[in-house]
Amino acid sequence: LMDSVPDMVGAVGAPRLHTTGGPDVARFEDGIATDELQGLRSLGHQMQLLPKFGRVNGFYCPRGLPRVQTCQFVKDPRTFGLAVSSDPS
Repeated sequence: LMDSVPDMVGAVGAPRLHTTGGPDVARFEDGIATDELQGLRSLGHQMQLLPKFGRVNGFYCPRGLPRVQTCQFVKDPRTFGLAVSSDPS
């Protein structure tokens, strides 16, 4: 069992940043720390602010599957998706 429960809501809702790794365009959402952006610029990346990109849903089951205790299911706040679970019993 992990010592701490991850902040799934915070992780799924965090601002996104993506680059392919080579000096090229780094695309990012508003909210990325200024020092992180400056670090990428210093590596030769051109920076491109996007209003939002990428979609992800998350789930975390501390004891694994099949589920033996409460799991967290989180939908991306950038979408109108749904994150649910059902118990077959």
